[in-house]
Amino acid sequence: MTDWILRDDRGRFSKGGSSPNPKGRPRGSKNRNPRRKADPERAAEWTAHDWRAFYQRTLQQAQGGPEERRAAAWGESMALWLLLNRPPQQTGLCGYCSKPLDVPLSSISGAPIRIDGAWVHWGCLPWFSRARWDSARGGLRQLGISENTF
Repeated sequence: MTDWILRDDRGRFSKGGSSPNPKGRPRGSKNRNPRRKADPERAAEWTAHDWRAFYQRTLQQAQGGPEERRAAAWGESMALWLLLNRPPQQTGLCGYCSKPLDVPLSSISGAPIRIDGAWVHWGCLPWFSRARWDSARGGLRQLGISENTF
């Protein structure tokens, strides 16, 4: 009932009154630090548009011929995607085959090694790396970035 009293004819809160800020919001204070496209500090919150902007910016900053620049931009995007999307793993189990990581009884191919934030068997390492690469490629493709983009 009293809410309409605190607002003007356009529905905005009036200056003064029972507001905790009696002078109202100063002009120009709202967007003091506007959000930049593909801001690396906010990479976890990026949209598909931000990923494409990051790829485009990296493509423009890279040195070399067109193929080298495209490969550099793709590599940077892939590395950032892998960093932000950790592989799932249960404690004490291999990140690829989900078998126990038994250190005392490990053979050469069963010795655990840490890669991409997960523990895997030495024998599972090539397959795990390939699976991570394929998941990153698929994730970037869903965001509108592929190896042949631009």
